[in-house]
Amino acid sequence: MTESVAQPRWDLPAAIALACIVQTIISLLAACTPVLATEIAADRGWNVALIALYAPVLCIARIALTFAVPGLLVLLGGMGLNLACVGISVVGLLCLLPPSLVIVALAPVAMGFATAAMNPASSQILGPRTTPRTAGFIMSLKQTGVPLGGVVAGAAVPILVLRSGWQDAVLYIAAACSVVTLALLPTVRWLNGDRTETRKSESGPLEPLKRLLAIPGMPSFLVAAAIFTAMQLCLRSFLTVYLVELGFGLATAGMMFSVSQGAGMVGQVAWGVVSDRLLT
Repeated sequence: MTESVAQPRWDLPAAIALACIVQTIISLLAACTPVLATEIAADRGWNVALIALYAPVLCIARIALTFAVPGLLVLLGGMGLNLACVGISVVGLLCLLPPSLVIVALAPVAMGFATAAMNPASSQILGPRTTPRTAGFIMSLKQTGVPLGGVVAGAAVPILVLRSGWQDAVLYIAAACSVVTLALLPTVRWLNGDRTETRKSESGPLEPLKRLLAIPGMPSFLVAAAIFTAMQLCLRSFLTVYLVELGFGLATAGMMFSVSQGAGMVGQVAWGVVSDRLLT
């Protein structure tokens, strides 16, 4: 074990803030497709019901990349991988622009890759900076970036669409996220530092999964988590489309989407505190 070195007081808050910013950006980019679905379908003459394929494709892409994440962490470090995820998400958002369903279908693939890696990457940054007593709260605080990205998407995307059209909205969002990503590049060396301790596994890629499933109670926990995630993806994928189909305007539907995601931010932190205070 290496001797621990005292870190400045600002180290942990800054690391949490940067991890949260990255997750917010990725979540914002991933939420744009469901929020824009009705506008894109109307403009292209496509069936808006195709949005039903968004979540399954995203999840398949997530699973496909999951087993490569440890190697990517070794190669890029936590913050390097985080910013790579933002870049992939920006490319995914830009895939919405061409009038081709094949290219548009690459959007959820890119978002799936990005969302598969962003949590392990952020955990790689924050793990060495936390203690078991505070891990639940800190990880939950970092994770508020996911619903926050949904809040921003629901509030900002409809405004941009109403002012400039959905294609310009895509370009504005992609450009803004790219600028922020470039601004964060200097933080990679600091956040990675000597904390990237992930080692390439000498066993097969399924060995971590086998060890995970061997933990008592873990299989049932994973089933419950999968059901929860499915419901979460349904809400994010269909809420805006459903409300627009009911006759609400895009701005109203987007705001209701924002409210649902804002509630998730409150719950995220609250359950993190509960896990630290009341659970082992």
